Amino acid sequence: MPGFCLRLSVILQHLGWCWDGCQAPPDRIEGWAVEAVADFLEGYAVPMARRIFGEAALPQVERDAHGLARWLVDQKPVPKIVNARNLRRMANGPGIPDAERIAAALAELANSGWVRPAPGRAGGHGRQRDDWAVNPAVLSLGR
Repeated sequence: MPGFCLRLSVILQHLGWCWDGCQAPPDRIEGWAVEAVADFLEGYAVPMARRIFGEAALPQVERDAHGLARWLVDQKPVPKIVNARNLRRMANGPGIPDAERIAAALAELANSGWVRPAPGRAGGHGRQRDDWAVNPAVLSLGR
């Protein structure tokens, strides 16, 4: 960051020179420019970079699970049961496009206690639905 701070300080010093209309260009970087840039980096740029790059560094399954969890909480009311196939096909769903990623995200949420596989059909005949019961504690988050 020190090199970045210095480069931005040079730019800010020159912007100040342009603003003031002085004839001679600056021959040094003044303290106000360094302080302003350091405050900007510390208070805004570095925290934003950590937030952006931190989430991007997560594996795809964790990003999908976070997106699905956010989608669940945003529903009014939070559904008691979700179906993997319907989640993938919803126009206003969590935005996870394929079955493998939905399955992995649901498994990740199951490991975290957000969902659990819902009981199958009685008798076990035919293809079972890929339903997941949402934890009642999550249901209360959406209210």
